[in-house]
Amino acid sequence: MIALPCVTTWSGRGGCRVHDEHLSTCRGIQITGGRATACTGCLPQPAAVGLLCASCAERFEAAVGHAVDLVTHLRSVKRGPVDDGPKVRTKPGPSIPLPPSWMEADVVWAALREVAFRADEAGPVDRLDPYHLGVHDTVEGVAAKVETCVAAIRADDRLLALEHTARLAVAYYRAAQVALRKFPFAEERHAVAYAVCRDCGMRSLERRPPLTYLEPITVKCRNPACGAVFHPALVEYDLQTYREEIEAKAATA
Repeated sequence: MIALPCVTTWSGRGGCRVHDEHLSTCRGIQITGGRATACTGCLPQPAAVGLLCASCAERFEAAVGHAVDLVTHLRSVKRGPVDDGPKVRTKPGPSIPLPPSWMEADVVWAALREVAFRADEAGPVDRLDPYHLGVHDTVEGVAAKVETCVAAIRADDRLLALEHTARLAVAYYRAAQVALRKFPFAEERHAVAYAVCRDCGMRSLERRPPLTYLEPITVKCRNPACGAVFHPALVEYDLQTYREEIEAKAATA
């Protein structure tokens, strides 16, 4: 029986490779971004589950297992992935009515639903929108849609044995990984860019997530001589006021 390499390596030099193991044709260098660097391993990882290597199969399984939690989380947080500070609009443009986390949920949903559709083209998955979750869907409704897709995927044991669906599986787990990096389940402390402490006037505010269930989110000044604590809505009001001032100056410039 001939061993097949992981499907991620079929289209080029990228994909899953065995670290420090090389093909007989390897010259010891690789071209990355137009620059020559030392090859860190070019031997493709062997397929272990269908056409996926063991690492890809584990990532896909984990992404499917966390699908409901991830998508409902994205539909619940209603915020951007990072706090980039105030934006200055230089010319008119369309407004974005949906929170960035909801749009990220649609990206993950589209990738998941595509895998599930290939597993059950004539079943209930076919009746689900292939690109978007409903704007008015409740979290429970979103969870039900995701559970339908997960059930279809679980029921098809040939899914990873076909090239097209194996590639779709990789695309889904990568989309899930990106979403989880942008919107982690456990929020960490981070500085609030551009916001000024109302008490001491320093740009030293830090957003602090709750430490226990139902504990509120707070914003605290890191200045040892101050230490004031504010409600996030008050800080957001100050940022919005600052944003409007900047945009007003840009409009009259």
